[in-house]
Amino acid sequence: MTLSINTKHLRLFKLLEFTKGENLEFCELFLDMNRANICSYLKEIQKVIPNRKSTTKTDEIIKTILSQNACSFNLKKEQIISKDDRIFFLTLHILLKSSLNLQLLSDTLGVSRRTLNDDLVAVKKNIEIYSLDVISIPGKGVFLEGSFIDIKRALCTYIYKYLVEENYLPNLFHQSFSSIFHDSEIDDVLQKQIEKFISIANCDSFFYNRELLKSFYISFKFLDDDTTFENQIKNNLNTLDDFKIYFGNIFNTNSLNGIFNFFQTSLLGESHLKMFAF
Repeated sequence: MTLSINTKHLRLFKLLEFTKGENLEFCELFLDMNRANICSYLKEIQKVIPNRKSTTKTDEIIKTILSQNACSFNLKKEQIISKDDRIFFLTLHILLKSSLNLQLLSDTLGVSRRTLNDDLVAVKKNIEIYSLDVISIPGKGVFLEGSFIDIKRALCTYIYKYLVEENYLPNLFHQSFSSIFHDSEIDDVLQKQIEKFISIANCDSFFYNRELLKSFYISFKFLDDDTTFENQIKNNLNTLDDFKIYFGNIFNTNSLNGIFNFFQTSLLGESHLKMFAF
């Protein structure tokens, strides 16, 4: 049996667990898929279940899927690297390294260089909104062009995407990026400080605010940082009045004093001021 299980299959399965299979409309909205595609994916998920009862009824398929403890493991085992995954992988790679070796990546991803060149068209389109460009130089390679701040802004977005989706991505992503985005030396301290910030700023803790703040820090401070002392948030905005000018319209007035003090003493305060200039 040949299966083509991809990231969306795993995300749909987790949504089924979250909703207990009782809200396909939520799954449609969350995954931006219509009902026909949802049902098609459900049938494919069902195929990873050994000794399953054959059925075409959606409610019975869902019941069968949710009754299997090993379904998530089996899906991960059968997962392939889809075109969308390749485009995401290439985008992260070029934002981190500023260049691509297509021959090496062809071997890593198990596709031809021609396929990767087709994928690069999508990569180029995706990062255009950050004023970035991808150029190919014959005999030399593929390179990223753009300013430091624009690269950091794009990188922040894609690190955020990685942190939110990492449990659903092919194992190659973990092997390639996990050690970069999860550093034991800063993770514990950073997570405690993020929790403090969420509490002070009264942030909604449901919509991945922790991952967003971590992606800000990793992109603007932790990776290849060239932020000068005077451009750090805590030094550039070192009085409450200056801080209010920049952040007064972002945070609640009652929270501003606590947030100002937070940035003066936290890792996030060492980041470039333009971290928040999105």
